[in-house]
Amino acid sequence: MVKSMSRFAMDAALDYIAARADLMALCAGAPDDAAEAAGFVSNGGKALAVVALTEGAGGVDFSLGQGLISGRRVVVSAQTAVPVADTGTADHIALVDTTAGELLAVTELTETEHISAGEVISVKAFGGEIRDPF
Repeated sequence: MVKSMSRFAMDAALDYIAARADLMALCAGAPDDAAEAAGFVSNGGKALAVVALTEGAGGVDFSLGQGLISGRRVVVSAQTAVPVADTGTADHIALVDTTAGELLAVTELTETEHISAGEVISVKAFGGEIRDPF
């Protein structure tokens, strides 16, 4: 039995995220919705630091391409000079469409990091992949 999926179909799914995500949040815990992802811990949310993103694949903050293992991948560019608003341990990154109030993607950090309010940090590039069906 052969299983396959068009790269254009995979790109469309990943482009949905890239075309809409206008905010990246470093969170203490996995957020359940956009408000929790974008809201700071001190206000009842899970965000410790947020940074605005430029939407669109092939632009400043997003690129689509071959997956590392198989399939297709979206990569979010590294971010520098990200101000930390609240103190805590960042263990998730969330991508949010603030206009539609949609939580687009959440990923767990491979290494958690304790950050403190008032710090300015950098966030490494990261990505998500849709693997070829098998």
